[in-house]
Amino acid sequence: MTDPSAVSNGSEGYILIVEDSPVQAVLLERILKEAGFRVTKARHGEEALQHVALQPPDLIITDINMPVMDGFTMCRAIKDHPSWVTIPVILLTDLTHIHEIVLGLECGADNYIIKPYSVPEIVGKAREMMATSVTAASRSACDDPLEVEVDQHRFRIHASRQQIMNFLLSTYASTINRNSALIDAQLGLKFANDKLTESENNYRTLVQTVPDIIYRLDTEGRIVFINHAIEKLGYNIPELIGQHFSVLLYPECVENVSHRNVVAKLHHSSVVDPCPEAQPKLFDERRTHDRMTTDLEVKLVYKNSRRTMTGAMETMQSDSIFCAVNSAGIDRSDNHQQAVGYSGTVGVIRDITQRKQVEEALERVNAELQKALSTTEEANRAIIDSIRYAHRIQHALLPEWGVVQRWLPDSFVIWRPRDIIGGDLYFTQFHASGAIIVVVDCTGHGVPGAFMTMLVFSGLRQVINDHGERDPGRILSWLNRFVRSSLQQDGDKTESDDGLDAAVCALDWVKGQLTFAGAHLAMIYRTRAGAVVVQKGDHWSIGYRRSSPALTFTNHLLPLQDMMAVYLFSDGIVDQIGGPDNLPYGKQRLCEWVRHYGHEPFNQQGQHLLADFHAYIGTSEPLDDITVVGFAIPDGLVGGKT
Repeated sequence: MTDPSAVSNGSEGYILIVEDSPVQAVLLERILKEAGFRVTKARHGEEALQHVALQPPDLIITDINMPVMDGFTMCRAIKDHPSWVTIPVILLTDLTHIHEIVLGLECGADNYIIKPYSVPEIVGKAREMMATSVTAASRSACDDPLEVEVDQHRFRIHASRQQIMNFLLSTYASTINRNSALIDAQLGLKFANDKLTESENNYRTLVQTVPDIIYRLDTEGRIVFINHAIEKLGYNIPELIGQHFSVLLYPECVENVSHRNVVAKLHHSSVVDPCPEAQPKLFDERRTHDRMTTDLEVKLVYKNSRRTMTGAMETMQSDSIFCAVNSAGIDRSDNHQQAVGYSGTVGVIRDITQRKQVEEALERVNAELQKALSTTEEANRAIIDSIRYAHRIQHALLPEWGVVQRWLPDSFVIWRPRDIIGGDLYFTQFHASGAIIVVVDCTGHGVPGAFMTMLVFSGLRQVINDHGERDPGRILSWLNRFVRSSLQQDGDKTESDDGLDAAVCALDWVKGQLTFAGAHLAMIYRTRAGAVVVQKGDHWSIGYRRSSPALTFTNHLLPLQDMMAVYLFSDGIVDQIGGPDNLPYGKQRLCEWVRHYGHEPFNQQGQHLLADFHAYIGTSEPLDDITVVGFAIPDGLVGGKT
């Protein structure tokens, strides 16, 4: 039981709600609280009497049918109690029978409200009952009860004339309100019916004007409706009504799209394909929703062959057209809108002749493309095979690193063409008193770059091996003139403008000296004290038309005893974009790598550098060829030692 002291603080008065339905009780409570009333609740008549004994309310609103004690019994107890007789009681009733009015009068109820009620009605009735001042004498039972007979049942009503009048007026008011609501509902129904008729007329107009053929069949597959679009095939609508749909189809199609024929075949087949795409598609479909027929391709025949179609459908000279059909079954419904059986088929037929013509054209084009693709793939395989062979040739020209490691045991090389072949190369030449190591980055990559490397290989062999040149600056100057002359880029009429960047490092064991010259490439070295230094080359490249034939290059002389390791590299590694900010790898990052990992064995450094590089670029593809040569200065050879 709810504590009466817990009722809401409202200014309109205190109301006790007696209702066994929690939902209805909460709804009524909310309505009354929002109107300013203080409210408490009871679940049945017996609990309500306990509330009244603790704190008599200003008004009781009670349901009739409740467990433990119903509303009539509770009301009778209230009215029989001398201290409670003045408390007004409103009954909530469905008013399904006149007995409820008579029983309400008999138990002494003051008024009632018919369910379902509106918010203004319940609030207004509550305020009206509280505002009406009625004495205990006017509410007391009459000594001379009024006997009435209702449906062959006699009732003795002890209600006062005021109560009877209130009930009669309330009944009349409720009847007027319900009658007004009924009139409003009838007007609304008429309006809705008029709108429905208008919508149906609009629908019929729409169906008759759409370019697609819309049809309806009965349970036997006979046409009961078809729109004017069929007239474009030469048919007259009245002559089709009652005809089987097969009169519209090309004869060879009927066998495969008729429900009767297809289902018969399925019954005689022992193979059932569960795949939805394998389910039969029918012109007189009986299924709906996901199982309905979609995109059933059929051929419709003209009534008169050689008839020319015009309008929305494709114009053509033929005795039939290709169409796509979407169809679904119609279920017959009973009075309760429950499906009770199949009543026919509705469908839409769309001309797809133009689409079929396009598909056939596309198939022809696709066949031609496949043939061309096959030829292209064969040619591409031949080209790739040639490039792979060129890779073997290019790789064979590079120094064998096992031979290099006889002179420089602690060393590594990374040579990674962006494509199968590339424009980077490295060159070495060793002699009794020293060595020459060259890294070259030619114009371009792939096949063009590879052609340039062949030319540069030839030039390096001439100037170093044949001419015995060991000065890095003079090697670069000679190579500049050689490339310009070989590519005829020293004239004004040539279209060629190719060149290269290069780094040349000469080691002299006798003098204990390293000489470096660079054409737009740098060198990084690590000192024995642990410092990492970038030795830049000159800021111009070799061999281009803009490169002067008189170019000279600066030699940088460095003592070997101060150097621990040397790294030569092409731009492919430092110019690669990557990282979280999409920035170049850069010389600074390469220096940091040397600082942290340059102390590791050289047979591991190359692998670690590649791993760091690929981690930096992530899933991106390398933008250029990559070449890095790293080596330690052997202590035993410095100063002419063996």
